[in-house]
Amino acid sequence: MTSHCSIHDCGPPITVTIVSGRDALRDNLSALVPQMDFENGELIVPYDKFSVEIEDLIHEFPQVMFPFIDDLGLAESTGVSAHAHRLYDRRRAVGLKLAKGRLVGMLEDLADNHKEKFATFWQEFGR
Repeated sequence: MTSHCSIHDCGPPITVTIVSGRDALRDNLSALVPQMDFENGELIVPYDKFSVEIEDLIHEFPQVMFPFIDDLGLAESTGVSAHAHRLYDRRRAVGLKLAKGRLVGMLEDLADNHKEKFATFWQEFGR
């Protein structure tokens, strides 16, 4: 789902990087989604073939954008010790590329519940 705003009139978009997986992501989306104004903002969660366990969340949170990353570039190589970190960086980069707005909130799914943090961010920057 895409928002109806342009880069100049959006509230701050939020991108969430998948690090821990489905359960952590579900907890955070459950806290974030009720606070979002999806007419004027967006919540973006890029995923790839290494994070497909979150696909059931696509149906649970239809307002959230879940772009699938086809081209992982160097993050594709599982033989590199920094493989996981390359995946996280690639997911962040895709989220930032898709985000509209002058400011972008960036979260990781492993962070604690974001109810208070997100409300503060939206109050400060969502005007």
